[in-house]
Amino acid sequence: MKIILGLLIASLVLVKCTDQTSFFAELLGENLPYYTETDYVNFPDLGSIYYHLILKEGTKSLDDIKKGDVLAIWLNGGPGSSSQLGNYMEIGPWVIKKNPDTEAKEKPYIVTKREYAWNKVMHLLFIDQPFGAGMSKAEKENIVTNSDQAAKYFVDTIKYIYSRLNGLDKVNTYIFGESYAGHYIPAFATKLIQEDIKTLEKINFKGIAIIDGITDTQNQLNYYHSYLFNIGAISQVDLEKLQKIGVTGQQYIMNGDYVKGAEQLDLMTEDKLIQQIGDINVYNIRKYKGLDEYDYSWVDFLNTYITQFSSEITKFEKSNQNIYKAFQQDIGESRRQDIQLLLKNNYKVLLLNGQLDYIINTPGAWNWIYQLKWDYHYQWKNTEKQFITFPVEGQATKFETHGYVKTYENFSYATIYKAGHMIPTDNPKAVYSVIEKFIK
Repeated sequence: MKIILGLLIASLVLVKCTDQTSFFAELLGENLPYYTETDYVNFPDLGSIYYHLILKEGTKSLDDIKKGDVLAIWLNGGPGSSSQLGNYMEIGPWVIKKNPDTEAKEKPYIVTKREYAWNKVMHLLFIDQPFGAGMSKAEKENIVTNSDQAAKYFVDTIKYIYSRLNGLDKVNTYIFGESYAGHYIPAFATKLIQEDIKTLEKINFKGIAIIDGITDTQNQLNYYHSYLFNIGAISQVDLEKLQKIGVTGQQYIMNGDYVKGAEQLDLMTEDKLIQQIGDINVYNIRKYKGLDEYDYSWVDFLNTYITQFSSEITKFEKSNQNIYKAFQQDIGESRRQDIQLLLKNNYKVLLLNGQLDYIINTPGAWNWIYQLKWDYHYQWKNTEKQFITFPVEGQATKFETHGYVKTYENFSYATIYKAGHMIPTDNPKAVYSVIEKFIK
């Protein structure tokens, strides 16, 4: 088996590494204090996995990477979503906006620096996976239909990138992500720690962080109805209807019918229901559909400059519904046992939830987290919250609370206030402070 795997890795190739440093420097109108590149890892007859590497500020080449630097691999979820969402909308160094001057055809986009870009404190590696997600290419459909299959190709991709790019053997590696990365990351991390000693030493994996993750669907299904009821969005009658959907979904999953369980989850967020509760944005209940949606100018930006970034595809889409449909069986699977394994083996685990997220709500997260089995779970449950506070602007003696963190040994959980599903977009300052402490 190891011989076959070795042959597979040997058959992988980087397609066409593109140094993007000058490109973004020109868009910003100033030199970048870091190096950035994009490329593909090609799997013969299967497709190509896209990555975008952005080094930490002050690191102008791969050779400048220092021993002990942190590198975070970022994954968005879906399943089928592009990790470029995290790059251009949440944690990467650039904010992309359409130029309001429609006559300025030579400059269709305004590119500015993100105030709380995570590459201020770490290197970032954004991976579009599985095949067919975002910038990645699939030679055929349904190559990957579950997180365990995706884990195999992810680990092969990372092993190949680390073997080809100088300096990555010096870093401490974390895997971060959000949403369906609550499935991906536990599966990928447990696959990674089962690799041979040589691989583990090279990658130097340290831990994971999951933002608003769907990890244990059965135990998260049970809180959609109460979340909406407790914020006054539904009546008692609607509460009972939604509760019935949740219980039905749980029963399907308990009986092993994960596809029907996933269908019940979809019913919780369908357009008909959202219309009945005032067209709230399921990712942030303080936003409303059609009024204050998130800015997706970066999608048009990537398509405008598609040949700059890709030699494999001609059109970028931020999500792939075919992948979502192919993963219906996987959605109902629980990855709680993977989290327990990581904790048992002393890897660092950070779970975060945005207080205003409906689609992966905080009560549902608490429900499965409280059922984790590990040596220090009792101590963690009883440890005090550490509040996330910042001085009120212009009032140095007053502080505003932006959430809290509970930490014991290698496990941390954080609820972030004033934030929904995409915490780094909604409350970048708070989550930046949590992540910065976590990696130290």
